[in-house]
Amino acid sequence: MTGLTEVARELYALPLGEFVAARNARAKEIDDPEVRSAVQKLPKPSIAGWAANMLSLHRPDVLGEVLDVGADLREAQEARDGAALRALDRDRRDALRAVEDAAKALAGEHGQSFGPAAVTALHETMLAALSDPDAAEAVRSGVLVAALGPPGFGPVDLTGATAVDVPAGPARARRARRSPTPPKAPPPDRVAEQRAKALAAARKQAARAERDVASAEAAVETARTRRDDAEQKRQATEKHLAELTQQVAGLDRRVTDAEKAVTSARADLSTARAAVDRHDPGAGTS
Repeated sequence: MTGLTEVARELYALPLGEFVAARNARAKEIDDPEVRSAVQKLPKPSIAGWAANMLSLHRPDVLGEVLDVGADLREAQEARDGAALRALDRDRRDALRAVEDAAKALAGEHGQSFGPAAVTALHETMLAALSDPDAAEAVRSGVLVAALGPPGFGPVDLTGATAVDVPAGPARARRARRSPTPPKAPPPDRVAEQRAKALAAARKQAARAERDVASAEAAVETARTRRDDAEQKRQATEKHLAELTQQVAGLDRRVTDAEKAVTSARADLSTARAAVDRHDPGAGTS
């Protein structure tokens, strides 16, 4: 019997313009009424979601590189390793640029437009995958429906992000193994019980604080990327302004030279007319 996940993977691997017709046709082929109904409800992916799915299917090397950098960044953040974070910053920028270039190429191959808004949405989706292992698994799944929001404080909101549930990947499994073990049942006496409750609360607060720190550091990385982009645009604008200033200065010189030429020509004309008047006194009265 065909399952929903299998059908979803088939449909989300298609060119974006073929999705709706293929989904409706595929649903008619399914005998199980529950699966058929679920297939009919599968949403058409956004352009950024489709691009991520294409990368997962056709360029897993490029997508895997950015997700691997994300895992390294998260480990460096957890270890408070500033040197590693700085070293990984260039890898992060290079990996994001490679993903965007590959997505544009795949869109072109499939006849799909991929403008600035789509590039921005994909960029923010990849930033979310860099900061959150669950988001990374959603991006890797091949059944992403919508772009993911940029990382902020706390985990990335993945509600409705994928067409079907995505199983836990290695990153999420490692995180689960690292989760603090709940305290054992305390002795029945009151003092021990209070201590156990306080310990559990402290562990919970510490885990929350670690997540907040990791999210804050990811937000810093996002802001740094945007700052770098703005700086590049500023430098390009300044270069263009300098070129225009040089052009204006050159044109000013040409105007000055032209004005001098006009003045000289007028003087020559006056001299010539005076010569005509001297040699032909009647010329001026005709």
